[in-house]
Amino acid sequence: MSGDAAIELRDVTQRFPARAGGGLVQSVRERLFPSKRLDGRPALADITLSVCRGEALGVIGSNGSGKSTLLRVMAGILAPTRGTAKVIGRVALMSDLAAGLELDFTGRENVAWGGCVRGLSRHAAEQLVGAVLELSGLAAWMDTPVRFYSAGMQLRLAFSIALTAGCDVLLVDEVLSVGDAVFQARCRERLAQLRRSGVTLVLVSHGLYDVHRYCDRALWLEGGAVRMLGDPHGVASAYQLEVSRQLEAAAGRAQGDATPGRAAWTVAAVRLEPPAGPTRGGLSAADPMVIEVELSGAGAAAGAAVGIGLFRDDGLFCFGANSAEDGFALPDASGATQTIRLELERLSLAPGNYFVNVSTAAPSGQVTDFKLGAASFRVDGPPGDRGVCSPPARWSAVDTPGRRPAPNRVNSTCPDS
Repeated sequence: MSGDAAIELRDVTQRFPARAGGGLVQSVRERLFPSKRLDGRPALADITLSVCRGEALGVIGSNGSGKSTLLRVMAGILAPTRGTAKVIGRVALMSDLAAGLELDFTGRENVAWGGCVRGLSRHAAEQLVGAVLELSGLAAWMDTPVRFYSAGMQLRLAFSIALTAGCDVLLVDEVLSVGDAVFQARCRERLAQLRRSGVTLVLVSHGLYDVHRYCDRALWLEGGAVRMLGDPHGVASAYQLEVSRQLEAAAGRAQGDATPGRAAWTVAAVRLEPPAGPTRGGLSAADPMVIEVELSGAGAAAGAAVGIGLFRDDGLFCFGANSAEDGFALPDASGATQTIRLELERLSLAPGNYFVNVSTAAPSGQVTDFKLGAASFRVDGPPGDRGVCSPPARWSAVDTPGRRPAPNRVNSTCPDS
C-alpha cells in the first residue's frame, strides 16, 4: 500500500451466493447450511483503486451498479470474494442512518452511545451533544425517547451524530438529501469543513452537482466494473450523456441522427465574456454576459441544436436557452469547427457561484454531447440579497393627501440613471 493512500483496493471482486428456486424448504436449508456457490453475476468485478489521504472521490452509476457494495467493502462490512481492500484510520459509514439509533434511548443518550460505538471515550462522546444540537436543530427533543421522533427527525439525529463524531475516512451513501433545506445547508457546510480538515471522503450520489462540488475525482461504475475514472467534470458529463441517451431510447426516439452518415456536433470549448475569475473578481447582477460555444464536427448536419443552462452551485436550475426552440438554426458548416454566441443583456442573478452546462442535439432531438460545469462564474453583491434572480427593482411610497412623499429607494442592482 502506497504511503499517501488512505484506501487501496486491488483486484476486488465481490460475488454473492446464488440459488434457484426450491421454495421454503430450500430457503431454510440455505439458512442452516449456507451454499458456497458463488455463481451469480459479480456485484464488483476486478476493481483496482487508490484514494489518497484527504482526497474526495465521488462514485456515480445507475442502481445496481455496485456503488453501495463498494462502500461496504471499504468499510470492512463485506470481505471481498477475491482481491484485497485496505483502509487506514477510523472509518465512518453513513448509509442506513437510522439503523444506529436505539429507539428507547433519548436523543442525548443516543449521541453518547453513537460516540462510544465509534471508539470515543465516554467523556469525549458526551462532549458531542452541543455540536449535534447545533447541527440537528433538535434541542427541544433531546430528552425525549427516539421512538417518538418522526422519521425525518431520526434521520437528522443520526446524520448529525455521524458528521460530528470524527473520523479519518468518511463514506457517504446517498444521504445528503436528509431533512429540510436549512438542515441540508448545515450538513453541506459541515461536510465542507471536514474536507478542509483533511478527512478522506468517498461520496456515492445520484446528484452530479454534489460530486462536481465536493470531489477531486469521480468513479463511474457500470455492472460492477469501472466504466470511467478521472476528473469529476468529465466523468459526470459522460455519465449524464449516457443517461440522456438511455432516456431517449426508452421514449422510443431514434438512436442516431435523422441524416444517415452525417457527423454530430460536439462541444470543444466554452468561453465567457467578460471572463470571471480570480484576476477579475466576481460579476454583478447588472453585468452583461456573452457565452461562446465552440463546436467540433466536420460535415455535421444542419438543424442541430445547442442548449445552455445556468445552474447555481447547489444544482438549482436558474436559466436555460435552446437554439432550436429560440428559432436559431445552426448552419451546415463546411469547416470542422464553428462558434456560436448567446448574449445575455444582464445576468439578473443573486450573489452566488454558478456553473454553465452545455449540450448539443441532433436534428432528431438525440443528445450528442453534454458538458457539465463547462464554465463557472461568481456574482457579487450585498450580503442581504436573497433568492435566485436579481431584476431591477425600485421602492416608492404612494402619495396620499396630507402626507409628504418619501424619496425613492433603488436597490444596488439597478443601473445608474
